[in-house]
Amino acid sequence: PMDLGEIFPVSGGLPLAKRAPQRQAYRLVELQRFSDWLGIPLIAQPVFFPVQGNDAAQLIIATDLAHGPSAALDLAVPALGALVCEPLFLLIDSAIVGSLGTAPLAGLGIAGAVLATAVNLFIFLAYGTTASVARRLGAGDLRGALAGGVDGMWLAGGLGVLAALVTGVGAPILVGLFRPDPVVAEQAVRYLHWAAPGVPPLLVVLAATGVLRGLQDTRTPLIVA
Repeated sequence: PMDLGEIFPVSGGLPLAKRAPQRQAYRLVELQRFSDWLGIPLIAQPVFFPVQGNDAAQLIIATDLAHGPSAALDLAVPALGALVCEPLFLLIDSAIVGSLGTAPLAGLGIAGAVLATAVNLFIFLAYGTTASVARRLGAGDLRGALAGGVDGMWLAGGLGVLAALVTGVGAPILVGLFRPDPVVAEQAVRYLHWAAPGVPPLLVVLAATGVLRGLQDTRTPLIVA
């Protein structure tokens, strides 16, 4: 694994945050071009950036050393496919809601940003359960790995209920932070009211995905997605 954030300064480059605004803007254009060329949706400005890639890299390297490159690809390719599914769902939602008019589409954009933030705040449920389950599985403690995974899913359910209450009850306040037009605000609040009950099962799915990855099963999350 390598930390590009450490490599840039010693190699004469600049970290992204210190680059000229023009270069930062051009980078976003290039990312979009690359996404269009590959035909794969790309989130050019993720909520959390940058993130450490050491855990993922070490998992792939360890699998490669122990079982060969084919086993590493068996883990990596389905995991990548599952990650690509979420942006595709958002694109489908946008296409369907966009057919209803500009106000519903704008409302979806605001509500989607609120929901994405709410869910991404708890992304540790996936990564935490992955590390915990994989560590116990590697130590030969399958029962302990499964117990830790179940605990993580219960935690996800509890946090999901809390997040759903905040999102549903506080929808007018959260939407108001964006200062939209009243028509757009109404659409966004309505979307959040309907979507908020789905937050708890979504967080449970995050934790369950982490459990399956810790058990070296990346195909099931892809099939479910």
